[in-house]
Amino acid sequence: MLPEMVNNYLLTYRADAKIGFTLPVVAGYLAGCGLANMGGEQELVSQPNWVGKHLSLQYLASQKDVSALANQLLSSQSNGVMHSTLLSVGAWPSTAPKDAQWKGDVMRALAAAINEANLSLGLRGRVLTALANSGDVGVVALFRQLLSSPQADVQMLGALGSGIVQDEKATSLLDELLYSPVPNVRRAACLALVAIDTIESIEMVAGALLHGEEDARRAAAEALARHPDEGHPILKEGAQLEDLLVRRAVTFGLEWIKEPWARELLEKLQLEDDQWMVRTSAGQVLDMLDKPNQFIPRPLTELVETPWLITFASERGMGLAPGKTSWDMLKLALKEGNEDQRLAAMEHYRYHQEQSISVRCDLHNMVNGNDAEMREAAYLTLWQIEASGVSIT
Repeated sequence: MLPEMVNNYLLTYRADAKIGFTLPVVAGYLAGCGLANMGGEQELVSQPNWVGKHLSLQYLASQKDVSALANQLLSSQSNGVMHSTLLSVGAWPSTAPKDAQWKGDVMRALAAAINEANLSLGLRGRVLTALANSGDVGVVALFRQLLSSPQADVQMLGALGSGIVQDEKATSLLDELLYSPVPNVRRAACLALVAIDTIESIEMVAGALLHGEEDARRAAAEALARHPDEGHPILKEGAQLEDLLVRRAVTFGLEWIKEPWARELLEKLQLEDDQWMVRTSAGQVLDMLDKPNQFIPRPLTELVETPWLITFASERGMGLAPGKTSWDMLKLALKEGNEDQRLAAMEHYRYHQEQSISVRCDLHNMVNGNDAEMREAAYLTLWQIEASGVSIT
């Protein structure tokens, strides 16, 4: 059977004459079915986190009643700073029977995490995804409830969730959030209304493009760029309106449309528009399009050649030398540097995961701290380190 499974892309030949699953989800499904028949889930739970463990437990939950196991994991202290246990169990409802007895406890735990202001936004975003993918009928109402929260972060998460599940009944609440004083809430509301994809919701975003504040107009244009059928014609029409703020906002929306006509329209606005604000904006967008992808990671300079770290060391009357000395200085910068220096230090640790072992406690403290920006950056750093296979506990 093995050659046949390879020909059907279920298995793949590896180095040293080994064969492995092409997709981990297939291995997880088969393992989950096997565990349902033979038992052994407690031995799997005790293993360190890895993708096979999580997928196997998820598909085990789709095959038999795992109420005791779910309660055990939800009440355990193994969540850690990344809440990996909650996220693992939170994926189970997406493939479980609708009437599974344990689903209610899992959904309540996820809903509580969404509203926990002390948790990083990155973590709550992953919880949001688990809720949206759960298929539970109560999730739509939960997201709608989040839209009325006094916390801006929760409103933003509620808007994104409403967009994912395409809740048409949330459009009026989302319309109000289009004019929120918080930029991220406005952006999320625009994206959600475009994703809901009704005539009414698209018209609401078009209204923000025409009448909103400058940042809201830009958010509306960028959201409309993601809807080829309705959004693209609105942007084309907006580029010809007399309102210069609309035309300027349109340039930012055109940046996200990777089609020849979008570039041609930007070039026309850059050369022919009678307002310098619009010409400048179009030129800036064209410059961005011509640059290499800014999201592709670039090699970092050696620590001994890193300008900001050299400055940090000199302020303390010290120099840098290759090896341990420079890494000790980076560790000190993470603890005592200003905001920019700590953020820059984390960037180095993300790409030198083995060196991060010495600062795990510092990163944990930042994730649990009160500084929102440091909390998000530290969470992202720990997530990337853990994804590389290095233990963060």
